[in-house]
Amino acid sequence: MTETQAMNISTLIQEQSIINANNCFITDQGIDFTYGNTENLVQRCTSLLQQKGIKKGDRVVTQMLNSIDFILFYNAVIRLGAVIVPVGFTLKAREVKEIIEDCKPVFFIQHKSVLDNLAGEVLFEGPSLIIEDNELVETGSWTFIPETATSNNIVEVLPDDPLGILYSSGTTGLAKGVLLSHNNIRTNMEAAKTCYEINFQRQDSIVFAIITLFWIKCHFKLYYQRRSIHVHYAKIFITGLNSNFKGR
Repeated sequence: MTETQAMNISTLIQEQSIINANNCFITDQGIDFTYGNTENLVQRCTSLLQQKGIKKGDRVVTQMLNSIDFILFYNAVIRLGAVIVPVGFTLKAREVKEIIEDCKPVFFIQHKSVLDNLAGEVLFEGPSLIIEDNELVETGSWTFIPETATSNNIVEVLPDDPLGILYSSGTTGLAKGVLLSHNNIRTNMEAAKTCYEINFQRQDSIVFAIITLFWIKCHFKLYYQRRSIHVHYAKIFITGLNSNFKGR
């Protein structure tokens, strides 16, 4: 692996898939996904996007629920050196269209329930992928992704190459996009190591994410650790936690 390739943040989950292949990484609705299983799915999602013609520098908009689906396709997009543009699943059609008009994506990924909540309104006229909610959790795979992954599908990037665009809420006007590089995210992860009160030396460490994944990118911060971190997350916003749950 070259120095520039190692800068691609998505290599971090690949490293964990070797170090902690059989350790649980994500729990989605009670179903556990190991680091190894997650990496395999990311590779296959990456191969799908390659078949769709996604390449380095392309912008891909996602409007997805808190789910392993989001984490898989987020990593697949940046693995190709493309730019991920995650938007909130509670945004109105007008707001999403404004973001699409501004960032000029080449591909759009959306959960079926999000589309249904928008009364089936088409937000993007270009190529898109609509994913059934819970299909992966219920079946363990997707029929629309390749059964095997293309080898060596991590694209080399430079530290300042763009990774994603985050948009503001637009409460004082039109939503504004902030471009983040691979180095921006890596620096953020380094800061997270000292700020978060989590014992990363424990292989049974648990994190429970209740904020929308599209905004906080908590999974990247966890990939960086050289120990196994187990992630739980809420499907929607919640007002309280079960007293039986204790993060470590």
